[in-house]
Amino acid sequence: MTGFLIFLIIALIVVVMFQVTKTLDMVSELRADEKEEERHAVTQGRLMIAFLVLGLVGFFWTFGAYQSKLFPQSASVHGELLKNLFFWTLLITGVVFVITNILLFVFAYQYRWKNNRKAEHISHNNTLEFIWTAIPALVLTFLVVLGLRAWYQITGEESEDALVFEVTGQQFFWSSRYPGPDGVLGLRDYNLISAENPLGIATPEFIDHKRVDLLIRLRDLKQREAALPELIAAAQDIIDHNPNPYPVDSAKVTLKALLKEQKELPGLQNRTRAHYKRIVEKFTPEYLASAEVAPLIKAGYDDFMPSELHLPVDREVVARITALDVLHDFYIPYMSVKMDAVPGIPTRFKFTPTITTEEMREILKDNPEWQRIDEGATEPRWKNFIYEVACAELCGKGHNSMRYLLDVDTEEEYSAWLGQQTAFFDLQKESLVKWENAEYAEFEKAYVFIDAGGHGDDHGGDNHDNDHSGEEQHSAASASIAH
Repeated sequence: MTGFLIFLIIALIVVVMFQVTKTLDMVSELRADEKEEERHAVTQGRLMIAFLVLGLVGFFWTFGAYQSKLFPQSASVHGELLKNLFFWTLLITGVVFVITNILLFVFAYQYRWKNNRKAEHISHNNTLEFIWTAIPALVLTFLVVLGLRAWYQITGEESEDALVFEVTGQQFFWSSRYPGPDGVLGLRDYNLISAENPLGIATPEFIDHKRVDLLIRLRDLKQREAALPELIAAAQDIIDHNPNPYPVDSAKVTLKALLKEQKELPGLQNRTRAHYKRIVEKFTPEYLASAEVAPLIKAGYDDFMPSELHLPVDREVVARITALDVLHDFYIPYMSVKMDAVPGIPTRFKFTPTITTEEMREILKDNPEWQRIDEGATEPRWKNFIYEVACAELCGKGHNSMRYLLDVDTEEEYSAWLGQQTAFFDLQKESLVKWENAEYAEFEKAYVFIDAGGHGDDHGGDNHDNDHSGEEQHSAASASIAH
């Protein structure tokens, strides 16, 4: 509130000065007096100097008053490097800002309007042009070198003992995945994402489950398509023959929705078939058994997905950052961690936490802002402090709810937390569905490998006796994946 009142007072002073100046201009024009114009120019010059002094006082005061917020406590190694980069950038630009503004206002006073004074025109000066080109070039080179150092520390290769974890953003929450005892994150594929497998971890069981899920969906879509004409006819009948306007209005809304659904259903079925075929064609026995993929498939069995992040202190960690829907931004304010989460383009951020959650609470307890007790709470804010992951990209209506908790532990605490985690596959395996080969073949024949007319491949006819080869190849591949 105090800051707002100060701003309001300053704004009023500026408005008053503007009005006074405007009035003096009008008086000067009416009098057309050179001495009056010169007195007016002196007044303007003095006001310029006064504004310069007040501006510089406010400039330096804000640096002192808000220094703690300008350079807050950093809880990561690279955070100190970024703080140093910000310091040098603000120092250089601040010095330039002060010098240029002093020259601007002093020159405005020194070279104010005077009778019989004429401006001197200088076409160019090679020495000045060299100086004002060379100095910015050297300064920018210095800042770029500092920036590259920080960027390499953030994006460079991780050490052998670094902890690599994965964080995925979607509207409107974060999901994380850690490697199990093998220390390797398993393979994932967006084609395998389902309610039971939200990140698309690739194991034969998850692959089979997704295939079943798609086949059942195709069956339901086909049944819905067959039922729509009767529903449309019933709605049309109400519109044509019911004298009561209320059910007629409702039937019109229903009819519009049914006609839209009928129009969209073929495209939805085609996309679902294409989705199924991508899985069958990609996850072949040869692919799953290849030297590159087989270890990653195996590694997926012990990956776990906790409800909050835990990181060990003083150990290098690498966040692999992805998104499932729109652009998000992985942001940990106290650790100076910030990186876009882009659908289809994985990014990464390497950092080393240096302050545990408990140590940060001890640091914050001396901060007046953290000694405050929030409404409805019984303890000061610092006692409940925990690091937080936020989304720094406007990603939709629920953007403000993308809060994910992060606890920085000692090595002992982190090891104990690891021991409490359960592999995600073990949590989900009871809910996964798997069919026999004959069931796959039956559903594929009825709903996947069909012609443009929507009929199964064994539709008879002299010209189609040999049309089953593609179906048989896919069924063979399906059987191999299933077993």
